[in-house]
Amino acid sequence: MAKKVVIHVQDTMRKSEELSLLKSAFLSNMSHDVRTPLARIIGLVDVLVEECQGEQLEFAEMIRDSGDRLPIASNGTVAASSNPVRAS
Repeated sequence: MAKKVVIHVQDTMRKSEELSLLKSAFLSNMSHDVRTPLARIIGLVDVLVEECQGEQLEFAEMIRDSGDRLPIASNGTVAASSNPVRAS
């Protein structure tokens, strides 16, 4: 009976480690997949800010400001997701 428990615990730990590696790979890919197009969008918005006037300039600046905040939010989400929750 004790041997079955030890085998079960070892199997559970192995699966947990595999899931942790998969989660890390997913978060890394997600972060890259979000940042690459975001960098392009922000670059294009910078061009718009230089070219626009009036109300269009205000809209372009709002887009740029929001785009500047997205990487910060993304980094926070990835950091929070990569820290394991420990049972007390």
